[in-house]
Amino acid sequence: MAKKRFMLGQGTKLILFLSLLEMIILWVGFYFITISVFKAGVEKQVKVISNVIISEVEDRISFFYDETATLANNKEIINAVGCSDSESFYSSCANVDKFANTLAFEKTAIESAVIFNPKGLSYRFIGDIPGFTLDSIYEQITSMDSHYIIVEMKGHLYLGVCETIDNINGTKGYLVTFMNQANIESIFDNYKDISNFGVIMVNDDIVFASNKYKGYNDIKQIKRHAKFIDEKEIADTGCTFFAYSDSILPDGMRLFFGVSLVITIMIFAMIIISFASRMSRAYVRMQVKDLQIKKEENYLFLLKKQINAHFTVNTLSAVRTLIKKGELEEAGEISDGLSFLLRYANAGEENIDLMEELFTLDRYAGIMKIRYPGKFKLLIEPDEECENVCIPRMLLQPILENAIVHGLASNNGTIRILASAGEDTVIKIMDTGCGIEKEALKELNLKLDSAASDDEIDDGIEEHGKALINIQKRIYMLFGEGYGVTVESVVDEWTTVTVTLPSIPNE
Repeated sequence: MAKKRFMLGQGTKLILFLSLLEMIILWVGFYFITISVFKAGVEKQVKVISNVIISEVEDRISFFYDETATLANNKEIINAVGCSDSESFYSSCANVDKFANTLAFEKTAIESAVIFNPKGLSYRFIGDIPGFTLDSIYEQITSMDSHYIIVEMKGHLYLGVCETIDNINGTKGYLVTFMNQANIESIFDNYKDISNFGVIMVNDDIVFASNKYKGYNDIKQIKRHAKFIDEKEIADTGCTFFAYSDSILPDGMRLFFGVSLVITIMIFAMIIISFASRMSRAYVRMQVKDLQIKKEENYLFLLKKQINAHFTVNTLSAVRTLIKKGELEEAGEISDGLSFLLRYANAGEENIDLMEELFTLDRYAGIMKIRYPGKFKLLIEPDEECENVCIPRMLLQPILENAIVHGLASNNGTIRILASAGEDTVIKIMDTGCGIEKEALKELNLKLDSAASDDEIDDGIEEHGKALINIQKRIYMLFGEGYGVTVESVVDEWTTVTVTLPSIPNE
């Protein structure tokens, strides 16, 4: 007996549609009325708390400034600052040390202090300021209009107060004290448990203190996503204070609206399902196949970007370091090389001539030789058949980087790249470096063997071995499990990474 299909009459469908429409209109109306009530409450709450916090911050900075002013009036410090020659300056600083040992501020905010004489000689008498930071501090205080500076030391930001000390002979010296960002964040942390509420203190584009986003530098994004912001300038410091709300609804109310929305969607889905059942199986299978193809394409795209994106950050960091050191010609060479590599990495074609890929590796090695002068020698030795085959673009660069950064981490050496093309294309990247311990090598090869069944993309590409795993996944996606990456190594002698691919002819 054939089964009868349950068919809704036109009248029933109309009633269901009108009932659903009425429920949606009531739900939307109730939602917006509730939103307007809570929005007014959130704005008031943010302003009240913001005023309380800014008052505490200004009081703490004012106390910090007063402490600095007290030190600046000390006779021993004035005498030391007034010394223009190095011998008398450091001799007088001995008395400053004795004075510093007697300091006993009850709630001092000063973590570090340094004095500069008129010729820029420095003496640290409170805390520990890295030597390489002193020149930067002196350059800032002699060119600034404000009493305050922001300095990064030992992985933390510090707010500095500078007091100018005028001497009888007409020269100027300076006393600079520093307060750790944690001192301000301790105020902010008192309010971290308030739902959907955040505070942040910035100087230009530097986040000095926050109760949520440690090291978060995109204030524009905070402004874009926040529902309400109260913004104020902190007098004379050059810093701006933001108090903001991520949401205008309490967590419980959001849950309520979420459940209501889910129920509405479920009812709507039931109606859709009743019509969706009439779709042909062939059409559904076609859609599923298209989605699977799209998923694989996206996965390959992510793997490729994961493999070749990180060297951009590393190279830009090297450019910045060279510019700071005044080595502008070298910085220009790296910038030209990076420009070439970026154009190459982001070109449209997935496959590229093997010889062009090897040429690109040589350009990349040129950048790395500037970053690590004298560290390695690169030999590239392809056979003649390599001119006739293609490989996936930017497949080998992370392996060469591993050989330079990790393989030759503790000593200089040679890197050879051997390439041959026959039934398969085989590329070997060999370094005469520190090698890999047996257990670590065994674990790495096991991870490479199991990479095909792992759908996750490792984001720690700079960690030794992660780049190889992502390359292995990319090869599996393109060519299947018959191809891929293997690693051989002897500790303190050599490491060889072998990449095996099908030979794809040039067109």
